[in-house]
Parts: sequence; C-alpha cells; structure tokens
Amino acid sequence: MTLLAERMKEFGIPRPPYEPAFDLVVVYPLPDAKSSRETFVPDGVIVKAQTTKAAEERSSPRGVLVGAGLKARDYLRGYLIELGHIVWLSRLSPWRHVVERGADGKDVELYFLSVTDIKGSEDVAKLIADGKARVYCDKDGRHVFEHEAEALPRFDPPAYDL
Repeated sequence: MTLLAERMKEFGIPRPPYEPAFDLVVVYPLPDAKSSRETFVPDGVIVKAQTTKAAEERSSPRGVLVGAGLKARDYLRGYLIELGHIVWLSRLSPWRHVVERGADGKDVELYFLSVTDIKGSEDVAKLIADGKARVYCDKDGRHVFEHEAEALPRFDPPAYDL
C-alpha cells in the first residue's frame, strides 16, 4: 500500500475530483496542534467556543498532499516530498473547495494551490532526523537531498533560477 493510500484510509480522505495539471497541487487539510486543543493554551482552563475552534481548524497550515500535477511532482521530488506526505502551507494561499459531505454531516474540503505554496514536509523532517536522508552540496555548489544513497535532481520553479 502506498503512503497516499495509507493516509487516505487513516484520515478518511476522499479522492480529489480531478488530477491536477501543471504545477498545481491538492491538499487535504489537517488540524495543527493549536486548532486541535479544546482550550487556548495546553492544559488550560478556558475552553474555546466552537466558532473559534472551527475558525482555527479552517486556517490550519497543515495537510496531506493528495494530488500533484506533473510539473509539481518534478519540483517536489527534488525536495523528497511525495504524495501522502504531511505538508505545511502558506497560511492564506489555498483556494478551498467542498468536494463532498462527510458521514458526520460536515463538508469535506480540499485545498487547491500552486506547488510553491507548499513550505515543507513533516515526513522529510522525520527522514532527516532518522538519518535516512541528508542535505549536501553537489559538485556545482547546489544543495541537494540524498535519500537511500541516491542524489535527487532538484527542479526549481523558473522564478527561482537566479
């Protein structure tokens, strides 16, 4: 089973309504630590109102990468990011779209955004911490990732080429 299939099952994520094109990605939002708490601070006594909790959940910068266009996959591969990774996003960038109504009666949203709105991956951070991946400088002086003894080519968006 692929990581994406595992995460879709774990979080009850629906299939995206289409395959993204070009450099576009689709992310299923997940609550972050702040929006998951029932109180304003860890172990606090003041309970959040449901409207506050819902607003925090809706603005969470975290989610599961469930789809990516071919150009986006090229960019992400050089940074070890794959479908199914838990990624962090630019806070206000996503275009949200309700794709279905869940069994609990709540709307299920997906974020549709550009690959450059992905700011990092929790899964890549874990690979580095576990010693399964590393960053080094190649012969041209560019920083690249190495994973399982394979150096990955880095593709940057054209605006990043200096």
